[in-house]
This record gives sequence, C-alpha cells and structure tokens, in this order.
Amino acid sequence: MAPTNAVSIGVMAKGSVVVNGVHFDDSTANIQVENHAGNSNDLQNGKLVKVRGQINDDRVTGVARR
Repeated sequence: MAPTNAVSIGVMAKGSVVVNGVHFDDSTANIQVENHAGNSNDLQNGKLVKVRGQINDDRVTGVARR
C-alpha cells in the first residue's frame, strides 16, 4: 500500500512532531506559524498544530509537507 494523504490536527508531543500518535518527519516541511514563515525551532511541546502530509502504512510514522 502507498502512504495515505492526511491532515492531522492535535497537540504536539515533546521533542518531535507527534500528533495523534503519528510521528511526522518534518525535515522537508514548509513550516508556518500563525500564517508566517517559520522553522522547526518554532515548534514546541504542547502547541496545537495542523499537519498536512502523508501517513505511512504502519500508521505510526509519516512525512509532514506543511
């Protein structure tokens, strides 16, 4: 099976972009903070985030695109 396109909204877990149990690789993501360009340093534990990307077949990893 191919990765599934997804939009996931939830509270980010410490140290990684983990939303709703899925660990997203954000190394190539286009990061925005309140509609302004940002980077991975702007992502903090406990922040409400919206991730657009793909979830892998294992349903616990994925790739964030935005």
